[in-house]
Amino acid sequence: MPKTYCYLPQKTIDDIEKIQVDDNYGSMSQTLKELIELGLQTYASKNTNPISTKSDKEADLRMKHTTYMLRMIGITSDVLRCVFDKNKIDGAHNNAEEQLAHIKNKVDHYIDGYIND
Repeated sequence: MPKTYCYLPQKTIDDIEKIQVDDNYGSMSQTLKELIELGLQTYASKNTNPISTKSDKEADLRMKHTTYMLRMIGITSDVLRCVFDKNKIDGAHNNAEEQLAHIKNKVDHYIDGYIND
């Protein structure tokens, strides 16, 4: 693999080192490789996709809002189902937080599957 060298300001180096520590990267070169690949993907998508119009942005926002509301309704209905019918509770969870996390995960998978189909 060819090597590339560049000079960076100290603040940029500090920011990259912070990312390396925060995301548990093994080496600085791995961190830089992923940052550069992400930057290239962003650059390519910016050049291939025209700037969104206001109506496109509004439609995207409505879709995100609808998705969020579907998730909230799904979680709420599953929680109520468990409250009113004790047999609906999965016995594998020891406390309410684990049960709620399980319900949220189940609803997220369902909504993601619905949106992606």
